Amino acid sequence: MNARPTSGIAVDVGTQGNPGIIEWCIVDMSNRIRIYASKQYPDGTNNIGEALAIVHALAWLKKRGRTDPVYSDSFTARTWVAKQKFKTTHRTSNPILEELIWRAEQWLSDNPNHAEVKAWDTVNWGENVADFSRKH
Repeated sequence: MNARPTSGIAVDVGTQGNPGIIEWCIVDMSNRIRIYASKQYPDGTNNIGEALAIVHALAWLKKRGRTDPVYSDSFTARTWVAKQKFKTTHRTSNPILEELIWRAEQWLSDNPNHAEVKAWDTVNWGENVADFSRKH
């Protein structure tokens, strides 16, 4: 079993339906302090929320001159971030989410040399420290 990292930034999304209400959380793994918790946004998807959380964490790190890795358990969101494009097939009716997606893609385009985004290894490390604990 691999040891859980003791530093870095963990992100996760909480959903109520998919699509449905989404919110995300960003946690500093070195001290387990919640750096950010978004408000709730209707008509989003798990992947949209997870990708927004990753970009939010990357921007937060850059603003502070930090290069810690960002950990996410969403393969799809990590792929979108790597390609600088949210490839969602869901067309949200929420104009605020549409704006956040556009801004996130723009930030990724403007900041290609951001901190590394890594996979959260749930099997070996347990649940993501930023998890909302809503699994049924």
